[in-house]
Amino acid sequence: MLIPTGTYALPGGHLDFGESFEQCAAREVKEETGLNVQDVRFLTATNTVFGDAGKHYVTIFMTAMVVVNIDGSVPEPQALQHTSNVTSMRTSLISLGKRLEPDRCEGWSWCTFTELRKMPAQEKKLFEPLHSLMEQRPDICASLETLATA
Repeated sequence: MLIPTGTYALPGGHLDFGESFEQCAAREVKEETGLNVQDVRFLTATNTVFGDAGKHYVTIFMTAMVVVNIDGSVPEPQALQHTSNVTSMRTSLISLGKRLEPDRCEGWSWCTFTELRKMPAQEKKLFEPLHSLMEQRPDICASLETLATA
């Protein structure tokens, strides 16, 4: 499913044949942002119905930690490719569209989960599965916000 222009989303995509959730998340983050991740874990799953497209998606949300640079700094994402539903425990990598496919992504930036949750009130458009996460899993969202302040 293509993410509409001007829509914020996490890195993500579809599983390759025989691929685990963890392998898919790490691959998609690398392909789309150039970042390497480790400690990739299942967070939750949500249902999203795209009525206009006649599609029903089950989105698998994963968590991961970004592999830091040798000097301990956190690398910046590159404008690479499409979108995996991966969020780190402390910050989320959010895209306005998708980048490593420059015709499909305006760029990547870091934000906290709290900032992500405030985006709709700021009239920023989120990809529908992010709304599903917030509506269907409020307890997980509250935990992610708590971790971001720890």
